[in-house]
Amino acid sequence: MTLALLLVLPATASRASEALEIKRDDSIVVLGNTFAERMHLFGYFETFLHCRFPDHRLKVRNMGWSADEVDQMIRPRGFPKLTDQLRSH
Repeated sequence: MTLALLLVLPATASRASEALEIKRDDSIVVLGNTFAERMHLFGYFETFLHCRFPDHRLKVRNMGWSADEVDQMIRPRGFPKLTDQLRSH
């Protein structure tokens, strides 16, 4: 099972009260623009997840890309489609 976290703050504000269930061996994929892409520079989010769920054996994949938008993702020619990448992770 793949759990995709979309880091779009205004869109998630209305869903803040819904519980997010994280299960053992889940894959967590971070999507977003420059904010999400630069998360890999510090590792706080991944560290938090592994500390909070130490026995879950989570896999975290950051697929953030600068300048991504909800409806437009500019990639070089021949770059795999996002849906194909999400299925593989």
